[in-house]
Amino acid sequence: MRKRGSGKTTGQRREVVTPSGRKLRRSTKGKSVSKGLIRSDGRSKGSLSSKTSSSKSERLSQEIQSQANELARKNKELRQAHLKAEEESQKYRYLYETIPVASYTLDAQGTVLDLNEAGAMLLRSSRHHLVDRRFHVFIYESDRSLFRGFMRKVLKGAGHELCAVRLADDQTLSLVLVGVRRNNHERKRAVVQLAVMDVTGFIRVQGVLRDSNEALEATVNERTEQLTDALGRLNQEIEERRCAEDRLSLLNDSLEQRVNERTIALAEANERWEWVVRATHDGVWDWDLVRNKAYFSPRWKEMHGIQDGDLSESSEEWSSRIHPEDQQKVGDKLEAYLAGIVPEFWEEYRIQRKDGIYIWVLDRGVAVFDEEGRAIRMVGAETDITWRKESEEALRRSEQEFRTLADNVPALFSYIGLDFRYRFVNKRYEELFGRHDKTMVGMTVFDLLGSDGYAVVEPYLRKALEGESVAFEYELKVPGDGIRYLSVQYVPDRGKQGEVRGLFALLADVTALKLSEAALRGREAELRALNAKLVQVQEEERRRIARDLHDDVTQRLAALTLELHGMKRYAVEAGCDPSIVSKVKGLGESVERLTTDVQQLAHHLHPSILEHAGLEAAAREHADEFSARTGLLTEVLVRDLPKEVPLDQATCLYRVLQESLQNVRKHANASNVLVRLLGTNHGVGICVHDDGQGLESKTAGNRKGLGLTSMAERVWSLKGTFRVRTRPDDGTEIHAWVPLEDVKYKT
Repeated sequence: MRKRGSGKTTGQRREVVTPSGRKLRRSTKGKSVSKGLIRSDGRSKGSLSSKTSSSKSERLSQEIQSQANELARKNKELRQAHLKAEEESQKYRYLYETIPVASYTLDAQGTVLDLNEAGAMLLRSSRHHLVDRRFHVFIYESDRSLFRGFMRKVLKGAGHELCAVRLADDQTLSLVLVGVRRNNHERKRAVVQLAVMDVTGFIRVQGVLRDSNEALEATVNERTEQLTDALGRLNQEIEERRCAEDRLSLLNDSLEQRVNERTIALAEANERWEWVVRATHDGVWDWDLVRNKAYFSPRWKEMHGIQDGDLSESSEEWSSRIHPEDQQKVGDKLEAYLAGIVPEFWEEYRIQRKDGIYIWVLDRGVAVFDEEGRAIRMVGAETDITWRKESEEALRRSEQEFRTLADNVPALFSYIGLDFRYRFVNKRYEELFGRHDKTMVGMTVFDLLGSDGYAVVEPYLRKALEGESVAFEYELKVPGDGIRYLSVQYVPDRGKQGEVRGLFALLADVTALKLSEAALRGREAELRALNAKLVQVQEEERRRIARDLHDDVTQRLAALTLELHGMKRYAVEAGCDPSIVSKVKGLGESVERLTTDVQQLAHHLHPSILEHAGLEAAAREHADEFSARTGLLTEVLVRDLPKEVPLDQATCLYRVLQESLQNVRKHANASNVLVRLLGTNHGVGICVHDDGQGLESKTAGNRKGLGLTSMAERVWSLKGTFRVRTRPDDGTEIHAWVPLEDVKYKT
């Protein structure tokens, strides 16, 4: 079967149709038909080109896809490398801050750009005061030329350089400087990374080691000669010991059997001993007086805080742990017993555990004596009696404290029984009623207070004897002193079953307090009025100073600035020395900055925007300026603020805002600040909240600083309220509110 379109028919003529529809008639003898248009495989050129183009498109698409995959893979690797670089940067910063080697970053002029905590400690100053200072000022004057040459080498070279110098304030300290040049991408210039090590001790140790090595060498030579002589004697002794070992081997065989028999008997005795020790729960000790060695049971070690792996202590160590007040007593008792003066050793004393805690022990022991009457062994037991001693001491101390407290408390203290009779009264009763305390014991409340006083306290007495604690105040007519004001508290005394057995009465004479409170309220009103006047005078003085600064000082500084700029132009036109022109230009810029500072000072003393635009605009302007100056995110929220706030109230709240933000900048270590201006039914308030560390770490003992006191006094002078809420590491919130007589809100 022949292929279609091949035109292979020998000796015939055949019609062939081209792709354009044209008919060709050619001889096919020995040739393929339409050589230029038809291939031998039956495909036309147009079909072949389409196939080739499709194949190329597929290959191009595959290459593009492959390149896209490779690009995605490289992008992923790049992100991973970036994350790893950030992690390494954090690790480097942590290492930089925590290593004990002082490290500094200096610019080409030797100015400190950055340093770690070890660097600040080495130079005995804070990091804040060291930044932007020249490092050579801390180096001894005669060594500063070495330091400058060292800096030039570091900035020129690619490797690290070394330099040894001394400190300026302490010439005995020797330092080794290691410097490396690196590029600072932020400052776009080269900086020097400097590591400083204190080698004073190393130099001293080198001298000591050099002397020691010389002495050691002489000693080694001497000992070598001695060891050579000893080696000969040792060889002779080895031969003698070999003979002795042969004789001992014969003895060991006979002793081994005897040891086995004694071991079995000893194991049985030890078992009985262990059960006895466990049963008594005492610490048992066995003291070999001849060799001065002791055995201690596990319970004894537990009592004294000694671990199983610790070495047994000697009698001197045991004696040193006895309380200094008891050492003489225990030592005398032990010596008297071993000498046969007393029949037994028995003593209670305090002894210090290994962890430093003192315990009370009851120590008992018996001794074993030899034929000559000398003590060769002593066995005893200790009992921990700390709990009993503590209970006895607590009871004694409680009784003494109660008696001392009752007689010295600055109030009347007594105990009243169920029959309304006094069982105990302190010395204060004698001072108030003019009677001896012993004569009042046994009297009834009615007899002591009289009918009028008893009528007042009788209901409270009954409530207290029914089990309820009561407190009240009443007036008591005392013979000779007139009326006395007493603050009384009755507390029931209950037994083990909860039954009331009587009551404790505590009476405080508050007559002077009552009179002082009345006088204090008057003085407080006067002080608040005076404080309000002082605040008003202060604000007026601020306005006057601000006006003087703005109208006089600022204008003169502006005129001086213009004159300096004119001098600069004149100097340029006259062809003066460029250094003079530069100097005049610098003076002009300094005066311009001084003018800006004076304007800011005048604005801080009295912001004119507070009078012309109101509290809200002034608060927002100050918050924006604070955020730009400190970099802290500061947000201002306003809700229900009145249309018009009187200048005195607005000034008060504005000063609270200024002082609060100042405290945030100095102490809070915060990152966000929220300021809220809130209107209420009868006034307006401000709240400043930060997310910093709180005031507890800065104000020890909860004492208010001058700033908080100033804010509180301002608010109180306008009859407002001031409150501070703070927690460590949970931020601080300052609230201030002042009343308004006629509140009109914005519509």
